[in-house]
Amino acid sequence: MLYMALWSGPQCYLVSNDEFKQHRYTVGSQLGLQLSQWQAVRQIAFVRGRTKSYVAPLQHETRVQGTMATGWHIPYDNKALRRSYVPPNLWLCVRPHPVIDDSGA
Repeated sequence: MLYMALWSGPQCYLVSNDEFKQHRYTVGSQLGLQLSQWQAVRQIAFVRGRTKSYVAPLQHETRVQGTMATGWHIPYDNKALRRSYVPPNLWLCVRPHPVIDDSGA
C-alpha cells in the first residue's frame, strides 16, 4: 500500500489508520523520519465513533518560520495525544515590537 501511494506521485493521498510504525523501524532512522514527514502531509486517518470524521494531513511544514522583520512562528509540543507520525501543530507566534520615534521630528 505504501509503495503504491509513493509510486502514484505527489497528488496521491493514503487513507489509513495504520501508523506504519513497524515500517519506519524497519527502514532505519533516516528513512523512517522521511516516511513520517511524508505521512504527515499525505495520510488521511479516520476518527472512530464519529460519522464521516477524519484527520486531514498538514498543509504546511512544521518548523520554525519567519523573519526578524515580520516575526516568527515557532511550533511547540503540548504533549497532547496524536498519531506517531504527526508533528506538533500548535504555534507560538512572535512579532517584533514597533519602534516609536521619540525625537519629535
